[in-house]
Amino acid sequence: MSIRVLHLIPSFGPGGAERQVSMLVPAMNSVEKNVAVAFHTCGPNLPEIETAGVPIFLMSTRSNYDPRLVVSIATVVRDFQPNIIQTWLPQMDVLGGLVAQLKGIPHVLSERSSAAMYAQGGWKNRLRLAVGRRAEAIIANSEGGLDYWRAQGALGSLHVVRNALTPPSREPAPLAQLGLERRKLLVAAGRLSHEKNVPVLVQAMAAALAKLPEHHAVIFGNGPELEATLALIAATGLSDRIHMGGYSSNLSGWLRSADVFVSASLMEGHPNVVIEAAAAGCPLVLSDIPAHREFALGDSALFAPATNAQLLAEAMVHSVIHRGAAMARASLARKLTEPLSVEAAARQHIEIYSSLLNEVKHL
Repeated sequence: MSIRVLHLIPSFGPGGAERQVSMLVPAMNSVEKNVAVAFHTCGPNLPEIETAGVPIFLMSTRSNYDPRLVVSIATVVRDFQPNIIQTWLPQMDVLGGLVAQLKGIPHVLSERSSAAMYAQGGWKNRLRLAVGRRAEAIIANSEGGLDYWRAQGALGSLHVVRNALTPPSREPAPLAQLGLERRKLLVAAGRLSHEKNVPVLVQAMAAALAKLPEHHAVIFGNGPELEATLALIAATGLSDRIHMGGYSSNLSGWLRSADVFVSASLMEGHPNVVIEAAAAGCPLVLSDIPAHREFALGDSALFAPATNAQLLAEAMVHSVIHRGAAMARASLARKLTEPLSVEAAARQHIEIYSSLLNEVKHL
């Protein structure tokens, strides 16, 4: 049976899931020729899909809660006639999952985080759980993500497919844009939202800079906590040394220029930016959470509690002062990224689709 897959994602914004879809769908389509994507909001990760010639469907909606979105999804399904529907992020996990179930099409749900993300419950998480538990397959980017669905009694098959590594840019970091020529750098990046633990990150950077007078810090990313982050930076009195870089299409260039990459996240799946930093050879300072430990094996990173800004700062300072040891850890971390190609992740997805369709054929 030939594979015909429709991916549903709300947007092509700057997030990790959006970036993965922008890389994986063209790679899948180059093999199967029958892979499409539908979305309702554009963003910086859309051009890669467009230039790859992937079939795309732009759905109309007035808001995230517009009931017409279900009709739009059903219309795309009617027009494209997929035999697999894969959903990304909660909105599409629910709406796309419901349409898949109503149409009798196997539903593959993408799990991007872990149980900690859903600990507070809420009606949205409960609704996603009710739909997702009936999915024919769940593909998580970490073991922690699968553990959540095992505990919730998922009925379908469970799989881990690690995030594909973003192909590094060969361009140097545009240091002049932020006035950082000849500056030594600490770098962080990610969506500015609760799970990234931005208040502790800013405190840790300020404490590290107090002991590293030649360094500046740059935080890349956008999100709902942007204004709060700017206020936190202003409160440190270090606005001239802690810079906001916004969304960057050349993050790898910045990471190659940095002395340390730091993540203070409270929860993750398989952290996109951490693996990108590792591939760039940048020493890692990570919050001590299961997702970071799952990737950064052995002595490939320094860890500190996510709630302790002072210990995160000390780990950054240690990485700068003890440069030889830091680069040895960075070399180990870089090796961990070698299996994470886009082509390998695409093949794993296609194998899962084939298995599902074979099961359907023999029912």
